[in-house]
Amino acid sequence: MERLLFLLTLLTVSAGLLSAQETTMIPEDVFYLMPSFGNGSVVYRGQPPIRGSFNISAVDNTVRFKDADGQELAAEDTDLVQVSIDNVTFVKDGDHFLRLYPVSEDVSVAVHRNVLILTDSKTGAYGGQSQTTAVTEYSGFTAEGRLFKLDEIRELPYRMSETASLCRGQSVIALNKRNLQRCFPQSKDAIEEYFDSHKSLPANDIPAILELCKLWAQ
Repeated sequence: MERLLFLLTLLTVSAGLLSAQETTMIPEDVFYLMPSFGNGSVVYRGQPPIRGSFNISAVDNTVRFKDADGQELAAEDTDLVQVSIDNVTFVKDGDHFLRLYPVSEDVSVAVHRNVLILTDSKTGAYGGQSQTTAVTEYSGFTAEGRLFKLDEIRELPYRMSETASLCRGQSVIALNKRNLQRCFPQSKDAIEEYFDSHKSLPANDIPAILELCKLWAQ
């Protein structure tokens, strides 16, 4: 009987954790990396910044802008290296964007948000291909590829996670003891002591990582 009660309790706790991760009704501030479209710039390799009003989708990692009719379009991502929106900086790392939280002059905590749509049969329901549109006021900005819209997938279940790494100068590096000691040499002993006690970092607990890095950056 005690074993049965233990198993039932474990299942109840597991179901609660699962429901916290897998929910419906994707909020706008989860679907996008910024709460709303904001003024900023995008930087392509070897080109001057292009200014406008932007946001970034965490579902498909496209930079979004709107044309003169208010239609939401996705910017071309070839050679796109950096986006700034309302004084928040995002850098391109592989096929996704990392939000930078500066903790010292040349080191930032870089956060990757992953929003996973929990479906294996509704790919076609996400909508058709977005139009390839030249927008003259954006200096030849084009939109191409698949465009996921919030209103088209708002009702689908999803799972969101955020993971921290480090960005030093122009390089994104893993969040580990060795790199932390290189980034914050003045706190080498404190970092060593932390890892002696904790063994690992809570890479998915962004506030905790920011607090630790700000402490070690002093």
